[in-house]
Amino acid sequence: MEHRRGRGGIHAAFTWIAPTSQILETLSPLVPKAAKVIPNWVDLDRFPFRPQPLHRPFTVGLLGQVAPHKGHDDAVEAMRRVGGNVRLLVAGKGEISYEKKLERRAAGLPVEFIGFVSLADFFQKTDVLIVPSWEEPFGIVLLEAMASGIPVIATNRGGPIDIISSPLEGVLVPPRDPCALANAIQSLSADEDRRSAIIRNARERVEKRFDIRIVVPQIEELYKRATED
Repeated sequence: MEHRRGRGGIHAAFTWIAPTSQILETLSPLVPKAAKVIPNWVDLDRFPFRPQPLHRPFTVGLLGQVAPHKGHDDAVEAMRRVGGNVRLLVAGKGEISYEKKLERRAAGLPVEFIGFVSLADFFQKTDVLIVPSWEEPFGIVLLEAMASGIPVIATNRGGPIDIISSPLEGVLVPPRDPCALANAIQSLSADEDRRSAIIRNARERVEKRFDIRIVVPQIEELYKRATED
């Protein structure tokens, strides 16, 4: 009964909004044809563009819930393959048992677990952000990093596919592939020109597509049309 009532509400809606094309595709059998993608947004006033000189060692950042599906094991295994002067900072917390297991797995590697930290402080310490999630519904942290001048390496699942539309804006790798992740890290750490180009292009991408001043008017326009019809 509740299921039928829910379906009725879906079809009665004027339109539906999905934050990514993958979510829209998943829901397409249920939602009306008028459904459209309007992404989540970032307030660029809160994330000014401040590219920084490279740290030594080159610092890879991983931020968020510490959990298997967020790709932390893959990140640690990638660091086992990365050569040169590179370290990984893991910020965030998770289940204690998993954290301990991950720390044991990372023993002897240039991996540091720093717990909770402010986003601004984390970005100041980071040369590249990795988002190795097995699935990522959207990934607002990608927008925040790209806006701030931090290049991003993410998996080619869900939100990152819509956010990073070109190799000139960031790097997409398959999920659960430590080798591909390691290669991407090595490539950006060794190629300052490419990294600088990605930083510029990523900021431009966010300004044109994900700025709050771009996205919110799209939603307001939908509400306006809905109330007029």
